[in-house]
Amino acid sequence: MATKVDPQKPEPERGGTRADFVVQFKAAAALVDMRGIPIDLALAVAALETGWGTGRVFQRSKNLFSIKAGSSWGGSVLPVENAEGSVRFRAYGSWEDSIRDWVELITRVKRYATAWAFAQGGHFKEFYQALQAAGYAGGDTQYSAKLSNTLAIVKSVVV
Repeated sequence: MATKVDPQKPEPERGGTRADFVVQFKAAAALVDMRGIPIDLALAVAALETGWGTGRVFQRSKNLFSIKAGSSWGGSVLPVENAEGSVRFRAYGSWEDSIRDWVELITRVKRYATAWAFAQGGHFKEFYQALQAAGYAGGDTQYSAKLSNTLAIVKSVVV
């Protein structure tokens, strides 16, 4: 059974609301070439990954998509100790930089080609399924369902 959520619910750690997160994300995304990826599709990923802007990694790195920093990453990093051990996340100077990097990841990395094709066609559910199938969320077998639920919340937020 789905949990009923209030789109205007205050997020105490952030001091804002989900509507604030949506407004800020959409403003940042408007400054980025989304390469055919609908903003709401990306917004649902960012909302889930950051807990609507309350997540510790996001708060310290502006990493809207929980993208890890591999050995080829030449930018700033945020080292974090968690259940996986020591994890390095990419760190950004702005929301726009984070969104731009995620768009690059989705459109340039071969394993996400199917997901990108679905995104360009506006097929949100299929994009989320392809993203999960490509290993975006590690072993989370419910990731696409979580994204679909988050998208429903995104669409219900009045700004």
